[in-house]
Amino acid sequence: MKKLILTLAASVVVMGSVLYFRSTTPTKRNDTVEYSKGAGVWWDTTLWSNVKTDTEWILDPEIPVNYVPVIGLDETYMVLNDDGTVNRYRKRVKDDAGNWVWSDVIEDDMPVSFIPSIIDDDIYTYIGSGGEEEYYRYVRNGDDSYAFVPVDENGNDVGYEFPKGDSFPENFVLVEDNLYASLDDHGVIIKLWERYINELGAVKWQELRLPYQTAGSGVINPSYTHLSPDVTDMTGKMAPETTSSTQTPTVTTATELPDGITLLDGQTYNTETFTESKTAGGWKVTYETVYTYIYNSDGSLYATHKDGPNEIERVQVFEQHSQLSADAAAIETNIQAEVIRVSTGFDYKRDIASSVLAGLNADRAKSGLSPLTMTYDSDAGRLSTIFAADMAKYNYGDIESPLYGTIEELAKRYRIDKTVSINVWRCGEKSADEINTRLRTAESSRNVRMDDSKVNVGIAIVANNGFFYIAEVFTD
Repeated sequence: MKKLILTLAASVVVMGSVLYFRSTTPTKRNDTVEYSKGAGVWWDTTLWSNVKTDTEWILDPEIPVNYVPVIGLDETYMVLNDDGTVNRYRKRVKDDAGNWVWSDVIEDDMPVSFIPSIIDDDIYTYIGSGGEEEYYRYVRNGDDSYAFVPVDENGNDVGYEFPKGDSFPENFVLVEDNLYASLDDHGVIIKLWERYINELGAVKWQELRLPYQTAGSGVINPSYTHLSPDVTDMTGKMAPETTSSTQTPTVTTATELPDGITLLDGQTYNTETFTESKTAGGWKVTYETVYTYIYNSDGSLYATHKDGPNEIERVQVFEQHSQLSADAAAIETNIQAEVIRVSTGFDYKRDIASSVLAGLNADRAKSGLSPLTMTYDSDAGRLSTIFAADMAKYNYGDIESPLYGTIEELAKRYRIDKTVSINVWRCGEKSADEINTRLRTAESSRNVRMDDSKVNVGIAIVANNGFFYIAEVFTD
């Protein structure tokens, strides 16, 4: 009897433990995925370089941070006070010398108006020319992109879906780790999100405030001018080096500045010099731009002048650059021979490439497009094989090779008379799903993949030194 009671008691404990475990564990939990901050990183700067904001939604660096564009009016801005209220409206026009000249706009002549909300300095009530009333949240980012996001009278976003579970809205791009950015229809970052897993194993999303978003007062300047050249911004790119100098000349008559700018009586000016480096095709190129700001005696901005960007330095950045001459001389004249030459010693992940193709064609089918054909002895297959091997050899992730140039130049070298396009990615070791997610999410690579004029694709993935070097080449 005692033995029976002990057996029953043990059974109750075991069953209770099982029930508790099942009640706190999702039925479809994926224990192979790491969601903790700093784990499972698959971001690099090549992702961010593929996020392209429409040029008309990027503010000119010559525009002061407390000048907010007026919706629907070209080159017209509202000037904000420190408390976020509208001080006045101003408009700029270009003179014959190419300088921007500012003038005030009489408020009674404005067909629209903005009323700052008491909810938040970034929220505005917009009153249109017909008396219509709408609400917007103003966003300005560190790259000087900006947006007016529709909201309701309480400041809640309108028309933007809150992510749920393990879903990835189409307008999401990965920034780093578990940090994502949501983009508007013009490619502007409008919000940041953190993706994490809770104690029950469920995927959750936390809305974050944009680090570069500024209140209407303009107290925080989101431009690069406040970043140290030794600090990377949130995209992982090195912040452009910035130096500035301020001069307050004593002026009694019109003064001619060395660069051709004319100062009138009582005007002062200051200059800011921006240097920025970009890497392409194996070269690090440094550019310099000098902005000159001219102010009236009352401190209002009168005009701005831009000189640049001018190239001031060009340095070859690949450690193997000494090999380039020898490698260039070794290039085979026959494309198949070149494939054999560059492929020797490299590990190609063809099984992953096949799975990437399956995901790519599934995405095309959802868009009503025909599937792409992939064979390794096609023009697309050979070009992708060569380009992926070249990236692995020179350790880069760029659409321009230090050895071959662009994919168009490589195709022309081997007399391939087809329209070609390419996606590339240098990253850590990834699954096919992760590769498809990244290339599906970035707008520019997605556009290449969804091109209905393309019928063939070559997908080459080279594994080398812990990295994947991925090249997708498309031909008509």
